This record gives sequence, structure tokens and C-alpha cells, in this order.
Amino acid sequence: MKAKEVHKLSVEELNIEIERLRKRLFEVRTQAVTEKIKDTSQFSKIRRDIAQHLTELAGRQASNGQAKAEKKTAKGGAQKRGSKKKSASRGRASGKSGAGRSTGKKTRSKTAASA
Repeated sequence: MKAKEVHKLSVEELNIEIERLRKRLFEVRTQAVTEKIKDTSQFSKIRRDIAQHLTELAGRQASNGQAKAEKKTAKGGAQKRGSKKKSASRGRASGKSGAGRSTGKKTRSKTAASA
């Protein structure tokens, strides 16, 4: 399906088309296991179509979200930025610097390398 055709589809039609393409990809995969497929380029074509449809759908959702944000700011509601405090540890256990951790790499000692 060409990009112009994808742009013309509604959100519901996009979702239906994505499901149809995913089912088709599954069918092609099962055919590849059970019997020989003459045209192996179907895999990449179907995956490309799915990605194209998902990109269009995500773009529409992003533009709808952007329009909603613009409406909020137009009404006088200020958006809060940076209200969440970031943790200094970033997921590490507190109090541990990680300096004594092993990298997992095996290194030879200098005496073994020269011998």
C-alpha cells in the first residue's frame, strides 16, 4: 500500500489493516516452516507495510496529543516542567560506588605474558 493510500485511512481502518498484515505475516512464517515459499521477499514487504501503518498511527496520536497540549496552554494552564526530582543514584544501591566491581574480562598477568 502506498503512503498516500495509508494517509487516507481512518484510525479504525489503520488498526484493522495492521491486524490483517500481522495475520498475513504469521501465515507466511508458518508456510516457511511447513512448505517452501517461492517469494521470500514477502517477509520484508509485509514488515515494511506494518511499520508504515504503525508510523502513520503514531504520528496521528502524537499530533492529537500536541493539539491537546496546545489547548491546555491556550486556556491559561501553565505546564509544569522539571517538577520531578531526579535521584543521584540512578538505580544503584545507595552507598556503593561500584569501584571494586569486576568487569568480567580475563587478563593475563605480566609475568605469565612474558614467560
